[in-house]
Amino acid sequence: MADPSPEQRPLTVQQALDLALQHHNAGRLPEAERLYQQILQVDPVQPIALHFLGVVAHQVGKNDIAVELITKALAVMPDYVEAHNNLGNAFNGLGKLDEAVASYQKALAIKPKFAEAHNNLGSTLDDLGKRDEAVASYRKAIAIKPNYAEAHHNLALALDALQRWDDAVASYYMALAINPDYAEAHFNLGNSLKEQNKLDDAVASYRKALAIKPDYVEAHNNLGVTFQDLNKLDEALACYNSALTIQPDYAEAHNNFGNTLKELGQLDDAVARYRKVLTIKPDHAEAHVNLSYVLQLQGNLKDGWEEYAWRSKTKKTGTRTLPVEMWSGSPLRGKSILVYAEQGVGDEITFASCVPDLLEQSPKEIFLECSPRLEALFARSFPGVHVRGTKKDTDLSWLGDSVRPDFALLIGSLPRFFRNSIADFPERQSYLTPNPDLIAKWTQRLAGLKAGLKIGISWEGGSKPSIIRKASIALSEWRPLLSMNASFINLQYGDVSEEIATLGDVQIHDWPDNDPLTDLDNQAALISCLDLVITIDNATVHMAGALGTKAWALVEQVPDWRWPEVFGDCPPLYRSVRLFRQKQIFEWGEVIDRVAQDLRDLIGGRS
Repeated sequence: MADPSPEQRPLTVQQALDLALQHHNAGRLPEAERLYQQILQVDPVQPIALHFLGVVAHQVGKNDIAVELITKALAVMPDYVEAHNNLGNAFNGLGKLDEAVASYQKALAIKPKFAEAHNNLGSTLDDLGKRDEAVASYRKAIAIKPNYAEAHHNLALALDALQRWDDAVASYYMALAINPDYAEAHFNLGNSLKEQNKLDDAVASYRKALAIKPDYVEAHNNLGVTFQDLNKLDEALACYNSALTIQPDYAEAHNNFGNTLKELGQLDDAVARYRKVLTIKPDHAEAHVNLSYVLQLQGNLKDGWEEYAWRSKTKKTGTRTLPVEMWSGSPLRGKSILVYAEQGVGDEITFASCVPDLLEQSPKEIFLECSPRLEALFARSFPGVHVRGTKKDTDLSWLGDSVRPDFALLIGSLPRFFRNSIADFPERQSYLTPNPDLIAKWTQRLAGLKAGLKIGISWEGGSKPSIIRKASIALSEWRPLLSMNASFINLQYGDVSEEIATLGDVQIHDWPDNDPLTDLDNQAALISCLDLVITIDNATVHMAGALGTKAWALVEQVPDWRWPEVFGDCPPLYRSVRLFRQKQIFEWGEVIDRVAQDLRDLIGGRS
């Protein structure tokens, strides 16, 4: 009988293994998996087959099986360095980061110049928040393998997280010099440039990512957000449409679509977008909060406050868990409550308008946490309330060793109980009380100015450059007001002396001891002594309104949630404030003209 032909002879283990690896390297995973399993039927402890069968399991997302198989391989071959590295990858897939770190470290103990293991270790340390250690690992990988594009990219991501922007950008460019078609590096470079407010450069990077990978939905979305920050709203909508054409259930793109529609004043359509997000992802905190803002603008305060409760779950506000039961509106008589701070000074001033309402509930004690800059002002304004200016943390030692409040509540949640309709706003003219000694100081100082109105001005505000661009009005545009026969006083935060100097012969009074960044109590007294405050929508208008000082606020066409159209131009939130609403988006000239005319009438009426 003739011998079988070579094609009919059974493969040796080594031949089967070589063929399996060829399939594996070519991405033919089912064929590779079948051969690895056949090898293990012949030799159940063949370490290379166990290892690579585990790698296949990891690649298809079966990481628990991957850990089991690779662990078996290492029991047979303890110094199998690639297996230690891939075991780390499988642990990573299971979210077992400490175990992953241990596996990569074992690989590196055997082979210190294993660039891929250094890179993988860096990624895991990054996920653990150990970014400085991650940076060190990526640098080791690059030292071993200088043309390792992925390690340069990952190093850039870690440097971004450390806000080492220039170093991050340099690393992205290194990755792209090695691999110009690295779409993720172009995308993340765009993200880094956007964080640095280099928006035009960010647009260029996102477009490069999309030229390489046209279906890159995250790049379409982030390009849209960047266009929105540039006030190019139609371009932003086009980007979100592109993202949603590729992935119709992309919640982030629907949410950002809603934000742009809101800016365009299309409130009903914005609501529909946010509700679409919530059908896809019911716990999308940012969409709930964005929905709350639009509901408020539509005058639906009750539902707006319900949605606003989601803010504690957003990245911006963050959750601060206190060991105290949250107040849900139950009777407070004989009970104590801690009201704790959140967000910025302007928000705290707004929400403090509800503290008198809380006092009317006859609680045994109210503990009010606030920004340290507001402590003196709040303590004077709310006698009987225990006020403490402190950091926004979970340390409640300032309450006293024996004090444990019955309830706690974020200050921004007070309106949910006390401001559900226009009728709920009290008629009170003010609710903050300035320092009498400081009032005397400012009264005397202002008396030394020329006769006529004493008018405070503030022209810039916002923490993000995109907000500053939309809501602020360059000081040079205020000339029609500043040329009138009145004394103008600077209420702007920060050192703006150079900006004031550009006005030449126009005088804006400022004093070294008027610095709201360090002493809000002092500025409150100054504002209370003025005849009028004219300001954009920032903390200054909230301070003026809370003090009962006459104020004119210049607000965007689609304004902050505090100023819904249903409130008219004299909002019940602050009885002394009058709104000058922008009639066309991004156009402030017409608003300044109206303010100038009314100021002429006011000055003329007093002369």
